[in-house]
Amino acid sequence: MRQDLELEIMLRGIAEEGDSVSQYASEGYPPIDLETTCPEGSIPDGEGGCIYELPPVEIIETPPGTGTGQPGGGIDDLYAVPVRLENWDLEAQPYALYTIAYGDTFCGLGATYMGACARGMEIYHTANNVSIIGPNPSDIRTQGPIKMPEEARQNLINWIDKGQPPGTRPGKTPPATLVDKAKRNVPLLIAGGLAVAGVAYIVTKG
Repeated sequence: MRQDLELEIMLRGIAEEGDSVSQYASEGYPPIDLETTCPEGSIPDGEGGCIYELPPVEIIETPPGTGTGQPGGGIDDLYAVPVRLENWDLEAQPYALYTIAYGDTFCGLGATYMGACARGMEIYHTANNVSIIGPNPSDIRTQGPIKMPEEARQNLINWIDKGQPPGTRPGKTPPATLVDKAKRNVPLLIAGGLAVAGVAYIVTKG
């Protein structure tokens, strides 16, 4: 077998034991331009260009209190950043302060502390954060600190008061249980009962 044909077979990824020139030709592969020089991680495409192999998608594991890190969980779950209590100054006024950490994005901060990725732009536009970050919210090159909306502060405080339930985020509390819903509806039930009793009283007196 000629050396140049052996190289063609190797570049096509079919250099298995038992391959032959006739088999290679019969499978319809186009000739490869052996003079084409391609960057690392790519091979000639036979037409003077190069074919790149896309790297596998990395699934990031995140600790409890952040997103699932898995596709299909929704953009808020996928891009939520870890809850970093040590980066907060909850006592600062008039805005709580947050020191940006490596990997933080406004989408992630919005998903974690305000319940939705899209609400990250509210954080970006809070107070003078735009002047701190710059005109591009996707290009964060400073640790800040940045100012956080009051809602984000309260979400975090409420989450801490609840004991930081595993698998939850400050901006996304667990679904209400039947007991919680019943407790919320007690005032309405009482008011409705009083109204019915009042109507019944008026009817009987009339």
